[in-house]
Amino acid sequence: MSVKDDLLSDFKSVYPGPSREEVERLSTLLDQSASTEASMGLSIATAIKPIVPEVAGRIESYSAGDVDEYVRMLRGAVVLLLQQWEPDGEPPAADEVAARVGALEAES
Repeated sequence: MSVKDDLLSDFKSVYPGPSREEVERLSTLLDQSASTEASMGLSIATAIKPIVPEVAGRIESYSAGDVDEYVRMLRGAVVLLLQQWEPDGEPPAADEVAARVGALEAES
């Protein structure tokens, strides 16, 4: 499986579990990690583990290059999710968000 396949699989198994507040926190943590190097994968995993332990485990299992790619795609998925999720509304369907993430990654 590719990193993209892993992300999409993880996304569907984790979401829609977290609340909007938790997803916003995840976004903040991922934004803070954007300037870090792949060698910080363990730190990123530790920071997000309380919110998405499955995703943290995936990051811990990767080599440095895969960490960069996975975190980049995860940040994009979280941004898409928050753009579609009305603050006082229901979360968007997991399949819909995953399909949009998959389509964006196919273009890159």
